[in-house]
Amino acid sequence: MRSRREWRAAKSAFAGYAALSATLASGVAGALGYRGSLQVVNRIAPSEQRAELVSSYYVVTFLGNSLPVIGVGVVTTLAGALAASIGFAATIGALQRS
Repeated sequence: MRSRREWRAAKSAFAGYAALSATLASGVAGALGYRGSLQVVNRIAPSEQRAELVSSYYVVTFLGNSLPVIGVGVVTTLAGALAASIGFAATIGALQRS
């Protein structure tokens, strides 16, 4: 029979592997989505404006990834993690409905 310490260690190791696997799956899914959307931009862009559209796509994509993180960090600093989480969830919910 295993001791409690051994069970805790096994449970902790499993949680670590589960978190690593979830991170890996999320990264692959994000990369595939990014690659697919960039292919669409390249396909629909006229050849004489392709560089402009792709650079605009990069700017909008990077802003879309960074601004929410910065906003949540600022709200967390000013009002706490719970308020930031609720505000972020409410904002995502409102954006989903529009």
